[in-house]
Amino acid sequence: MEVLWEIVALACRSAAASRQCGSTNSKIDGRNYSSAMKTAISIDDGLLQEADQTARALGLSRSRLFAMAVGDFLQRQRRERMLLQLNEVYADGAEPAEKRLLKRIRGKVRATVKERW
Repeated sequence: MEVLWEIVALACRSAAASRQCGSTNSKIDGRNYSSAMKTAISIDDGLLQEADQTARALGLSRSRLFAMAVGDFLQRQRRERMLLQLNEVYADGAEPAEKRLLKRIRGKVRATVKERW
């Protein structure tokens, strides 16, 4: 339930930014979608009412709101996975060659700062 609310909130921000509405050729998450797949989901009545109100306020259909929200949510998930992978790669710290390079850079920066003052 909490994830779905995040999806709707993300769609609201995305809709306000893009104002792309009602097209059969949709662009979500930088990707073009030219066809739609009908699906059914179960959702809390209160959440659905709020989503409907938000969609109307933004001039979007309910389907468009949810499609945008899911696209934004999936994009965020991809970014989080990428960040986790990068953190794994750099978890061991710098390689010896990188440490030597950083040491030389620090020395040059110190010398430059001392010369200017």
